[in-house]
Amino acid sequence: MHPIAERVKALVASARHGHRYKVESSILEFTEQIVARMEQKEISPKSLAERMGVKPSYVSKILRGTSNFTLDSMIKICSAVGAEYCFHVRPIEVTAVWETYETVSPVVSVEFHTSPAADSARSDRYDVNVSVLGVACIEGASDRSSPSQNAELSPAA
Repeated sequence: MHPIAERVKALVASARHGHRYKVESSILEFTEQIVARMEQKEISPKSLAERMGVKPSYVSKILRGTSNFTLDSMIKICSAVGAEYCFHVRPIEVTAVWETYETVSPVVSVEFHTSPAADSARSDRYDVNVSVLGVACIEGASDRSSPSQNAELSPAA
């Protein structure tokens, strides 16, 4: 590898561990998730401003990623797009991957009984599947190539 290329590679690797890089990548990730949610719910920037009670220019700053978010503003933005803000702290040596999942339970039998005092007391039985949609954080060993090794699945709070 050329010495200049090696130096650039080392600088980029070093920057990834810096405070400013972590702040900017967090802003970008948050903004991307808000934009995705807006598209999913068909919320326009103007509508988002109305829902938040702010000027459209502030929403433009949010969507460009040039707003320095406070926790209060992040929660307000999430609420306006019908989402909940979730925060996760993890040790540096652990890899965390957020995944959306859907599970369906095996068939569960549910019995409904009417009051014996009713004119036509009866019992009905239904077989149902329970579906759960959520987000989980999979934390694994520090081997970033396979975060699922030694992984632990815990639903997000």
